[in-house]
Amino acid sequence: MNLDNRIATKLIPFIAAFCDRTRTPIGKGMLFIIKGFFLGALFFLLIPVITSSTLPFKVLFIVILFMNMVMAISRGPKITPIPDVIYS
Repeated sequence: MNLDNRIATKLIPFIAAFCDRTRTPIGKGMLFIIKGFFLGALFFLLIPVITSSTLPFKVLFIVILFMNMVMAISRGPKITPIPDVIYS
């Protein structure tokens, strides 16, 4: 739990800055949000499959780590437009 939070706090600002410079036909951050959603769901669905199989604990740890990293990558673009929408 501690490792994924440390990775997320280092990763989110860089991904959000990269996302702001990326231009796609569907918008700045939508590409990261859509890909992050599907990859996060895929890794999340792999967790019970791995726990019920005979694969070693290392594989489960790596899948959970990748799931957390993908969710951190998709979190940056979701948080970036919040200051533009909420008035202080």
